[in-house]
Amino acid sequence: MSEGEQTYGSISLVGRGAPAPGAVRFDRDKVSWKKTGGGRAVEVGKDEILSMTYAAVPGGVVLTIRRAGDKDTVKLKGFRGSELASLKDLCRKNYGADLTKTEAQINGRNWGEVGVTKTAITFAVDGKDAFEVATKDIAAVSLATKHEVVMEFHVDDVAQQSNKDALVEMSFYVPPTSEPWGVDESEQNPETDEEERTGAKNLQDAILAVADVATDTGTPIAEFESVSLVAPRGKVAVELHAQFMRLSGAAADFKIQYGALQRVFLLPKPNSAQTYAVMHLDPPIRKGQTFYAHIVAQFNQNEELEIEPALDDETRAKFPNLEEGTYEGPSGDVFVRLLKAIGGCKLTRQGQFTAADGGHAVKASNKAEVGHLFPLEKSFFYLPKPATLLHYADVESVEFERHSGPHAAATQRTFDVLVSMRGGGAHTFHGIPKSEFQNLVNFLTAKHLKISNVDANARADALIDDDDEEDHHASRLRSEVDEDGHGGSDSEEDEDFAAGSDSESDGGEPTDESGSESASDESDDEKPAKKKAKKSPKAKASKKKATKKKKDPNAPKRPLSSYMIFAGETRASIVAENPGASIGEVGKALGAKWKAFSAEEKAPFEAKARDAKVKYEEAMKAYKASASAGSDGEDSDEGGSDSE
Repeated sequence: MSEGEQTYGSISLVGRGAPAPGAVRFDRDKVSWKKTGGGRAVEVGKDEILSMTYAAVPGGVVLTIRRAGDKDTVKLKGFRGSELASLKDLCRKNYGADLTKTEAQINGRNWGEVGVTKTAITFAVDGKDAFEVATKDIAAVSLATKHEVVMEFHVDDVAQQSNKDALVEMSFYVPPTSEPWGVDESEQNPETDEEERTGAKNLQDAILAVADVATDTGTPIAEFESVSLVAPRGKVAVELHAQFMRLSGAAADFKIQYGALQRVFLLPKPNSAQTYAVMHLDPPIRKGQTFYAHIVAQFNQNEELEIEPALDDETRAKFPNLEEGTYEGPSGDVFVRLLKAIGGCKLTRQGQFTAADGGHAVKASNKAEVGHLFPLEKSFFYLPKPATLLHYADVESVEFERHSGPHAAATQRTFDVLVSMRGGGAHTFHGIPKSEFQNLVNFLTAKHLKISNVDANARADALIDDDDEEDHHASRLRSEVDEDGHGGSDSEEDEDFAAGSDSESDGGEPTDESGSESASDESDDEKPAKKKAKKSPKAKASKKKATKKKKDPNAPKRPLSSYMIFAGETRASIVAENPGASIGEVGKALGAKWKAFSAEEKAPFEAKARDAKVKYEEAMKAYKASASAGSDGEDSDEGGSDSE
């Protein structure tokens, strides 16, 4: 890592709802935060930074970055007190900003001063910040009484609001003598003033000016009827409003803020007139007990649409990306273009990968669901369900495997792809046609992804067994089991496949002709016995069990890797810093922290791993020596018994 750049792991983005775990990187020209496991990302350019402050709160130090214009304030939590010195130095050198300390009010008093800015409503007590509410979250502002202002907040269907208690309403009592909102009654003229001005009315007008709740109601800007959803399943009408989109139907009714919409994808379904329009949400929506990070809609590309956005001149100025006139073209294309312009999200289309049939995806299955794997320019995307997005930046390696499905003997014209992720975990896509092998290898090589078991010149024949060869092999195993009642060494399960290895060769395998000749040479007495053995499921089960090797409990355990040692020593602190985090979230946080470590920080754990490996090898030598001595003793005992 070059000078002036630094990455901090286990840093959460603080906003409405539960904090999102991730990692932050300070570059010379920007500050960027990325959620652990991919998804939401925030980037603040050097020119956008107005001020940078920090405050010590329970659970760590919070860094607050205020941005120019109407861009949201960014709050990052999880820094340690020992890191403040390096943070101040980075902020001064890279961004020319002094990182100053602010005091957080923790006394619990509910009277203080209200401040209104373009991006936030702040509440301070004795000059110390008590809380802050983003103006984009305000749905409505009204006067409950003459001196009371009530703010209502958006209640959408993202997981953070559905899974936890949500803030839906807040009220402020504004005394007549309040400064700066109060009004001197002696200055009012009841004959000229149309309505009585109060401090509450002044505060309401100030909030309405920045919250812009007027465009949040009324007629939608654009509407799409009878849209087919694959995940979650159902038919809905989609309304695109200025601040949110609504999906309403017989089985679903969702209201989603555009802030949760990270990206929209438009991907054509191979060999079909259908196309997928995918909305990537972070946080996800929740339906029942299932969370959906991707809403997968399906459009017919033969259906043409023509839509004119319902906007007046004043409102249109707030959406500079909207095109003049009408949007027309295939229904899916019109949908994603309007969603991109109104929601302010990014749009991704199919990549340069070309499959054997000319499409942009390969047929595959994942978790018993058949779909398509799209190799895009920056990620893999499996559709339609479970929709799985894997960014290349988070991929550790890709491994091509022989097909291992329930009908492997009859379907050896396919292979599997195992994608291992940097933060732990792996995804396997089954049953990819053999014809796609070289296309995938070439594409992944061009993307500089690590392929662990083949190279760019590998052939599919070196990876996948031929159908006929597999049939001979299965025939030989069956004949051996039938003849002697138990499987030999060939009846054991296949070892882990390694493409390009010589172990694929089955030299000396009997052919169909030799198999038939051996069968004809058998006596008639043996044939009925063989048929009976084939019909007995218990006999087959016992044969399989007999071939399975049991692990010796006395054998030395394999040594832990440097990462596993780090995880064991650090897990407790991660759990303490993230109370309520799931096991998966803790694992992702550990992976992000390890990835952010420098070589010097990893060195102690790597030294422990080397020591553990040396001890394991010594223990293994002693174990093998004792096992060999024991087997020699058993052989000599058996020989003595035979001689008797």
